[in-house]
Amino acid sequence: MFSREDMTMRARGASLLICVMFVCLAGCQFSNALWRRQGHDAVRAKDLQTAEDRFGRAVARNPTDWRAHFHLGLIHLEQDRATEAEQSFERALSVCSDPNYVPAIIDGLAESLARQQRAERLAEVLRDACVRYGTSYDYLRQGRYLARIHDVDGANLAFRKAARFAPGDPVPYLEMADLYESINDRGRAIEALRRAYLTDPADRRAAERLRGYGIVPGPTIALSPEKEPTVVEIEPTDY
Repeated sequence: MFSREDMTMRARGASLLICVMFVCLAGCQFSNALWRRQGHDAVRAKDLQTAEDRFGRAVARNPTDWRAHFHLGLIHLEQDRATEAEQSFERALSVCSDPNYVPAIIDGLAESLARQQRAERLAEVLRDACVRYGTSYDYLRQGRYLARIHDVDGANLAFRKAARFAPGDPVPYLEMADLYESINDRGRAIEALRRAYLTDPADRRAAERLRGYGIVPGPTIALSPEKEPTVVEIEPTDY
């Protein structure tokens, strides 16, 4: 049996240990916030070397600091160090605790892979994001990068999916028009612009681009020239 004095001493010891742990944790968080703030200041001053050092100190102190990993990735992209950027974005994605930042991290990861011309890994990342999150923006991102690697059919399908998940947004059709203009397919570019105009007649972008083709926007021009095809899932073998 412990005496009352022993129990009191043990209780005080436990309280002291908890206080020490709290102070250490708070100190770690404070230091990381300070390193990140100094990193942001350096970025604004266009001092990327100092910014890299500060964000690097933050991740060295706390490897789960996804914000610091993310900003290191952005710095590496700015410095044309795509391989290191990929590693930073991968780490940020693996420990990110805020779903609101996940799209930006995936954007950075996709860009780093595109710059390395790693088409297969890029397609995998884009597809996984669509399967896991399935938002209009995920499909829009997929379409943009598939267009960059000249997968016209895959990009077209991704833009159609983006449009399906955002029925009031003309952007997927506008970007589809960009895709077909890039390969000089005038007919399909006009069709995409007509769909964009149908989606939101008040959006001036589609109307102005249609005028560039000599087409005057109006109630009849917005009619879809054909039935929207059924959207099917892209299998890995499509890449």
